[in-house]
Amino acid sequence: MYMWKLKLFAGKSQIGSGSGTVITDEQWNEIVTACFRSVTALTATEDSAMNALGMLTWLFVSVVLIYKIILLALEEKHERQWNWLKAHNLTLDTATTGGARLWILICVVVVVQAVSQIWTFFRLQTLQRDMTRAAGGTFADEEWTFGQIVSIIVFVPVLVEGVHFWRNRKIYKLD
Repeated sequence: MYMWKLKLFAGKSQIGSGSGTVITDEQWNEIVTACFRSVTALTATEDSAMNALGMLTWLFVSVVLIYKIILLALEEKHERQWNWLKAHNLTLDTATTGGARLWILICVVVVVQAVSQIWTFFRLQTLQRDMTRAAGGTFADEEWTFGQIVSIIVFVPVLVEGVHFWRNRKIYKLD
């Protein structure tokens, strides 16, 4: 038993038809069929889409943040480069037509990417719930616990204050 555990963590798969395997591919497929009959697995297309959208989202947000950091540095210290960027509408300045269009494009891309990440999260959570139930366990992520309740209690005043400032922005001269 102890040697089997060492082999399990050695990195080589225990499933297959080669030497040192514990279970064959056919036996493993029977186990998967018996245990996870009601589970809708991820398709290759879903898996590829989740990976691609995740990487694109990370890259896009990283590029936008790095670009904004560079813009802030140029605006502060390098007037000639800043003026060149401003002349070519690359400053994300919403006062110009080009800057406003670029900002709208960034906002639309971020919303699309956020929707894709929310879809990924809920699809993986559904898969996890189905697998847990198929294995005979209880899915604890659907239960509200102390942490979730406290986070809502702490966040609601911030949300209310933000909505208050947004609705009364003329009073606070935020326009």
